[in-house]
Amino acid sequence: MVMFTERAINRLLARDPLLNERLEPLIGKTLGLRLNEPEVTLRVGFHVGGVHLSREAGDLNDCDAVLEATLAGLASLGLSGGQRSSRDVQLRGDIGTIQEVRQLFSGLNLDPDGTLGAGREGAETLLRNLAELATEERGWLPTAPEAEEFIAGVDALRETADRLEARLRRLEQQRQPEHTP
Repeated sequence: MVMFTERAINRLLARDPLLNERLEPLIGKTLGLRLNEPEVTLRVGFHVGGVHLSREAGDLNDCDAVLEATLAGLASLGLSGGQRSSRDVQLRGDIGTIQEVRQLFSGLNLDPDGTLGAGREGAETLLRNLAELATEERGWLPTAPEAEEFIAGVDALRETADRLEARLRRLEQQRQPEHTP
């Protein structure tokens, strides 16, 4: 999941012709990213041409800056170009790094013709990643084979119940004496 997200972010960033100039102050810096809902902790490293994401199991105290947010708060921050923050977003650490990260995302000069396709591709990647998270990693949803097996079981149970109901009707008809006037 991290690799797909990293690729999507780097493809989006690559659309900015001034990307390397914007990245230069961040090269070698790390941003800790902790999402609260769903719980995900990442380390974001900056390099020429983009970012590198890695899952982080430990604390983020050695990062230059740390961003803690809910997914909704992070989305709001991203949609505002890093300018608007909410109570769902907390930033701490080196103020210079925080400002450079905000400037990176607020000043992106994206090709308007290609942005729609990149947005659609990013949304599709996000949906795939969320589906993988919900089925494989968290087990919140059944996998496709599990769902198919469940549906087949329900269908078989329904057919058995229908046959049983028909048999009960026949038995009831046989038990009832014929009424002759």
